[in-house]
Amino acid sequence: MLKITSKQLEVTSPIRERIESRFEKLSRHDVQMINPHVIITEEKPMVSKLKHRLASQMENSSLKQNMKIYILRLTLWAKN
Repeated sequence: MLKITSKQLEVTSPIRERIESRFEKLSRHDVQMINPHVIITEEKPMVSKLKHRLASQMENSSLKQNMKIYILRLTLWAKN
């Protein structure tokens, strides 16, 4: 039996159905599993890592201003 767990997200029916369909594909290819266990986690967006990396590399003040605008746009894009 397939076990699906998550600490951060609720495992809804659509999520469960999607995971089960992926495992059905494996069974069609004769992949045998003893105790399949799927753990769903929520990843942090890469925007914050990119923001820190870019901020540490900026030296020129005009470049710095342009990058701040770019970082702000990235942050707004990631929230949507």
